[in-house]
Amino acid sequence: FSPNSVSIQGGGVSLCSGDSVQLIANAVGTAPFSYSWGPAISISDSASSSVSVFPVSTTTYTVTVTDATASVSTASTIITVNPKPTASISPSGNISICQGSNVTLTASAGDSYLWNTGATTKALSVNADGSYFVRVSTAAGCSAVSNTVTVTLKNKSTGSESMTVCSSALPITWNSLQLNAAGTYQATLTNSVGCDSLVTLNLSVLNTAYFRDSVGSCSV
Repeated sequence: FSPNSVSIQGGGVSLCSGDSVQLIANAVGTAPFSYSWGPAISISDSASSSVSVFPVSTTTYTVTVTDATASVSTASTIITVNPKPTASISPSGNISICQGSNVTLTASAGDSYLWNTGATTKALSVNADGSYFVRVSTAAGCSAVSNTVTVTLKNKSTGSESMTVCSSALPITWNSLQLNAAGTYQATLTNSVGCDSLVTLNLSVLNTAYFRDSVGSCSV
């Protein structure tokens, strides 16, 4: 038999950090063969013909094969490791907005984006209840998924009231508005959950008087 030789199957590839790849030593020579892989870190079994490697950075792996005649051969391959992006959303956590409003969710840096809504933009404008997350990818094909952001809508509210006054009482002040005549007026206030509350006043004015009597008429 000729002196042994060895080649590595599965090498010369690029991985994302945290991923693994299987390397297989294909030896030619006089069996049986013994194998020694290095470096021994981040490797499943350095004495096997087939190993799984988990490099944390770009690493050159070398296998040394010895056959039954003590002939020794080596082969090497480079596994390139590309970093995964850090996927996050700003603002984060649980977000409450008022009905009719929107919040812009912005993904962390990357080369492409895929939201669970199907959107592919870096920023997502949200105006509905729901849970939102995004997959951030790099040009090298590595990706990570963000934590989930929950958006809750708070209710706006409306209300109305009626008021009758004597003309002598005008002008009156209602919710910081000065009213000088009968009519329908509206004011925007803030309700108990911090959202706009639209209040309507129907104002009636009775004819001139100095006071309003108990039956609702104005008298001089």
